[in-house]
Amino acid sequence: NRLSIGDSITVTGKCTVYAGLTELKTLRNLTIHRSGNLILPRPMTILEVNLIDTAAGFIENEGWFIQIDSVRIIDAPADTFAGNTNYTIEDTQGRAGQAGRAQGR
Repeated sequence: NRLSIGDSITVTGKCTVYAGLTELKTLRNLTIHRSGNLILPRPMTILEVNLIDTAAGFIENEGWFIQIDSVRIIDAPADTFAGNTNYTIEDTQGRAGQAGRAQGR
């Protein structure tokens, strides 16, 4: 099955941590429920982005498509942002966090 942006899916597999990031291994099932969904960012603040689920050890907000208003990117690249890269962001109160750009569209 080929997945597209906007697909609603369920994936079954083993959840592990690799290089500090959550990943699924040994996928056992992939179900595509619907395609063509409009994907909108989830509004968040830097404080929400920095939340960590310490009981499970997984980053709670990892992999979300989010929108954070009124922030600046520390050491932003001069021309384009690189895929698979994290950037430090700061809000108007000086609180910092990490935001990443995944490779892809």
